[in-house]
Amino acid sequence: MAITRLRHYRSGMPLTRQVITLSAPSVPISQTDQPYDSIVPGYAFRIVGVQHFAESITAAVDYNVTVGGRAAVDDQVPVEDVRGDATLGVAANLAGSSTEAIVLESTTDGSGLAVGLKVHVTIEPQGLRGT
Repeated sequence: MAITRLRHYRSGMPLTRQVITLSAPSVPISQTDQPYDSIVPGYAFRIVGVQHFAESITAAVDYNVTVGGRAAVDDQVPVEDVRGDATLGVAANLAGSSTEAIVLESTTDGSGLAVGLKVHVTIEPQGLRGT
């Protein structure tokens, strides 16, 4: 059996990406950068996209996505029942090592709360052909 070599590999090909869902089922009032969910992918990675959705929101609610304590996505405000795209931070904050966690944090004011907050983080592995 012959081994076939992939000759046309380009960084960012869809088959190299993984979507990770981080969730906060219920975010109560008066929280400040409270961590709700996290994952360690187990390989060097880079965040290439973040989308969010919340079933219900009352008053002021925002979220952050951090990588190793660095803000990859900062102070994003989801809209109730609307899928939205987050604004990514600086490139240096989007990359993580095999031991760094991707963490979802949320902040609410004295009357804000969120139900069913889901954040979909799309990552791609690093270290393949110099990427």
